[in-house]
Amino acid sequence: MKGSKTFDIIVIVRDSDIAAADRDWLIGELLLKNNTALDCIIGDLLLPLEGDYGSEISWASDNEALVKPTGKVTRPAYTNGDQEVTLTATIRRYTAEIHKEFELTVKASEATDGEAVYAAYSWLTDIIILNGNSSLGSITKNLILPAEGPEGTNILWKSTNENIAAPDGRIKRPGIEEGSQPVTLTAEISRGSAKLERRFDIWVLAEATDAEAAALDHKWLTEKLILDQNTDKNSVTGSLKLHTLGPMGSAINWTS
Repeated sequence: MKGSKTFDIIVIVRDSDIAAADRDWLIGELLLKNNTALDCIIGDLLLPLEGDYGSEISWASDNEALVKPTGKVTRPAYTNGDQEVTLTATIRRYTAEIHKEFELTVKASEATDGEAVYAAYSWLTDIIILNGNSSLGSITKNLILPAEGPEGTNILWKSTNENIAAPDGRIKRPGIEEGSQPVTLTAEISRGSAKLERRFDIWVLAEATDAEAAALDHKWLTEKLILDQNTDKNSVTGSLKLHTLGPMGSAINWTS
């Protein structure tokens, strides 16, 4: 004779296993709310207080000025830049406790007009405008004078001598007789009601006109220069040195 007997049993899941399950359930995407990623936090977070399997969750922040344990986010000032914050979740199931950390980047606030103008002022250096010139004291070719700067700023240029250095960066070098010339370029940087000025003192080096170059090369081309090793034009015994190009670039043609 055969028979069967049924036993009802209760399987107890350990508290530590439940806490571990809630730890695995608690992923970064659950916290984002309207943010796009943990490294681009610009608004409040959603920090759950209970896990999917029943564990209690509490939160701690290593910088409550930026991210509170409630999930409230306060972005840092533009001048302070983006800031790193660590959130720690403590997951408890009775006597079992597990910790899980989340690394966040809280993005800096948008620049105010004043902050934007100062950022552009700091950005606008000699290197930005030189365009291959070796220094502000040795300008021989056009400059780059940007009309716009970072953070939506506008830049207006003024020159103390537009015939030599135009506000658009074009350079017209003075002649040899006029000599190298100093020019002051002033950049007015603005956004909204905020304004700052930055000044650049430059020297535009002289360049010979064709007539000046020919005259200088004519002066350079002396009898002594062409005689070379000969000592007297009336007693030439060796080869002459007949230059075909002057130091100022003039072409020299010879006839006999």
